[in-house]
Amino acid sequence: MKQNFIVSGANGFIGSALCAKLRESGNVFPVYRSAISGEIEGLDAAPSECDVFFNSAGMKGVSITEADVEGCINANITVNKYLLEQCLTKKCKKYVLVSSYRAYKPEGIYGAAKLVAEKQTAEFCRKNGVDFSIVRLGNIAWSPNSILPKFLLDSQNGVKLQVPSQKSSMFIASLSECVDMLISAER
Repeated sequence: MKQNFIVSGANGFIGSALCAKLRESGNVFPVYRSAISGEIEGLDAAPSECDVFFNSAGMKGVSITEADVEGCINANITVNKYLLEQCLTKKCKKYVLVSSYRAYKPEGIYGAAKLVAEKQTAEFCRKNGVDFSIVRLGNIAWSPNSILPKFLLDSQNGVKLQVPSQKSSMFIASLSECVDMLISAER
């Protein structure tokens, strides 16, 4: 029997790729924020019982979120709380939150909001008996906020690659690797 998946942020970079991959093995019910009304749409189409709720919605990117603190808090914390409640309403067995490596020792509003969403998810799911996973993604190659285009441009212009420390490490994953990681988190 095919599983039923709800995917929020379904019109985003990660969410749209996740929907495409999940359609290979199940029924996908995309949820997104309307560009016109700002309302969250698509939940009504999902059945009353779902297997997994993937939350890939949120405002991403340090410069974008630092410029719109209120929007960052709304998109990453307030919407997550609403989606957690919808997870219960739709009797989902599992909730998978897409987070960021910036939630580890956050230095700005983006990382702090992602950390709060992680703690919010863990507390809510434990309290309500919902299985959950939190997946922290990092640099996704060629995503809208990818560092790769800057690295290439700098390299072409003879600019040395700047790293904060000689001990720094950077991991870059492809979009398909990130989607596979999210799908493995639901198992």
